[in-house]
Amino acid sequence: MKKKISIIGTGKIAQFHLPALKEVGFEVVSCCGSPNSKTARIFSKKNNIQSVYNNYEELLNSHEKSDCFLIATDTKVTPEILRKCLSTNKPILVEKPISHNQLVLNQLLKLDTKNVLVGYNRRFYSTINYAKKFISENNPCFINVELPDKYENFMENSVHGLDVINYILPNSTIRKIETYKQPNNGTGKFAIFETSRGDKCFVNFNWDLPANYSLVIDAFPYRLQLKPFEELKVFHGMKVCPPTNNYPIRKYMPKQIKNENVFKTSEKFKPGFLEQAEYFLKIVHGKRSDKGADIKSAHTAIDWANKIINYNEHCFK
Repeated sequence: MKKKISIIGTGKIAQFHLPALKEVGFEVVSCCGSPNSKTARIFSKKNNIQSVYNNYEELLNSHEKSDCFLIATDTKVTPEILRKCLSTNKPILVEKPISHNQLVLNQLLKLDTKNVLVGYNRRFYSTINYAKKFISENNPCFINVELPDKYENFMENSVHGLDVINYILPNSTIRKIETYKQPNNGTGKFAIFETSRGDKCFVNFNWDLPANYSLVIDAFPYRLQLKPFEELKVFHGMKVCPPTNNYPIRKYMPKQIKNENVFKTSEKFKPGFLEQAEYFLKIVHGKRSDKGADIKSAHTAIDWANKIINYNEHCFK
């Protein structure tokens, strides 16, 4: 029997969630957008959703018709809506980051949120999970991460990268944050994370530069590279190429021993969304592991983000 889900928020991100939810067996029975939203009515008609409500309060008044909820709203209103949904005692998939304020997330931590899944979908990438396993099998590792997104997207988008660090390096601690100047009034920051077993992670926030998100793990004699996070390569050893007439110097080429990407399993869906929907269905059935992000994970990502944004230079003893 299909589980019935109601969607609160019918913008762009909801349109990525909906096909994945349907694919794994959810039935979308109702939706709403912002108060009296025309977009919600278009969304419901396009996706054959039986009931569309004028606001989330009306939808929650009929919560007995649903088994669970997806909250895909603007961050400014997400915490309030999440609290109201929690009162129904039903599972909730809520889009990240929930709030930019760790104090708001602190308050949520005091509530019963065991059935809340936060939508940090990169945790469900095959590439990220390969990297997590690679780190667990090699001790210690040195990790180099680039998060070059636009500065104004930091709290909404770059937090994905911070959550990835929290996921693949559990119980990490920030040891240092520093600002660096660049030409033409450019600026960036870096942070150094560390684990108790000795892993070190250098994160470069080189905002607005022409670079890809990347994560490189060195564990002698191997190097694992995600560049971008959706594409994985593993290297072992070097190939020496003698000089040629066309290239008259010796070349040293890393030997690639593995190559894969997330698109093999996500051809029809936004990467990670199908696997995330499958995981949420398990939560609805009462099962959960540490793979999905919870409120504590969301708090960690935002806490780190605020430390990085708000300190010009800070060392943690």
